[in-house]
Parts: sequence; structure tokens; C-alpha cells
Amino acid sequence: KPATVSRSVASMKAFFHYEELEQRTSADPAFELKAPKVEKKAPTILTTEQTNRLLAQPKDNSAKGLRDKAMLELLYATGIRVSECVGLDITDVDFRNNGIKVHRKGGAEVVVYFGDEVRTALLNYLEERNTIEAVEGSTNALFLSLQKKRIGVRAVENLVKKYSKL
Repeated sequence: KPATVSRSVASMKAFFHYEELEQRTSADPAFELKAPKVEKKAPTILTTEQTNRLLAQPKDNSAKGLRDKAMLELLYATGIRVSECVGLDITDVDFRNNGIKVHRKGGAEVVVYFGDEVRTALLNYLEERNTIEAVEGSTNALFLSLQKKRIGVRAVENLVKKYSKL
């Protein structure tokens, strides 16, 4: 496939460029290589009905269900990255202004605002979250895994996949 060939060409070019810088070779044999054009895949967009069905999940009021509901609502309403979501601390949530302090790539901090649906979901989750004793090092984390540690990016990706299949 073009993407595989393109990655291989990039690797070879980088390797021979390094060899040239280290003066281990006098010519770069990969200089003339051209990578094939790789088509960019368009992102998958949910319809309004699909979005409503996704946000209607989960239906249970367990700690896990409330956490998942709050995360799905927050991700959808604010458009933050999953890594930004899992990096949130309890102190980053400001219910007076309906905003969260997000730590962006590059270290910038930005306040992102949310609506009443997210506020309700977060308040419901935080009621349950306050009863959970988190593992040391994760005590300030907003979203916890079942192991009572800060939830990971991969876990959030998996739960979004799980609920989108339903």
C-alpha cells in the first residue's frame, strides 16, 4: 500500500541522511527516491441520531456508568482531546462559570466552557467520585479507572468504541 511504501522511503531517507552527516558515506543513495502520494482519510462523522444514541449511553447509575456518561458528554460538548480529558483534575472544573481548565499541547492552559448537560453529568459523577478513595498519585484525578488510578487514553478510546457499537 502507498502508506507502507511512503513510511519505508522516509525511513531510508532519514537513515542515509544521518549516515551522510556522520561522514560514513559520501553520497545519499535515497536522495532520488520519491514517496507515493498517500490519500488522507476523512474523519468519520456521526449523524445527529447516532450522536444522540451515543450520548444516551450508559444507562446505569453505577460509578462506572456515571463516569462514562460524564466523559462522553464532556468530550462531545467541548471537543477536547482524549489526552486532555484524562489529564483533568477535580480542581480544573469550575461550576460557577461552567468551564474546565485544559492543559493543551505545548503547556498552554485554556478554559473551555460547557453547557448544562455536561454540568449535570459532571455533578452526578462527582457525587459518586467523592466516595471513591483513589490510589496515591491519582487523588486529584477527575476520572478514575476501576483500579482507582487516573484513567488512561486507551481506556477512554475503548469505552467510546464500546458505546458506539451499542
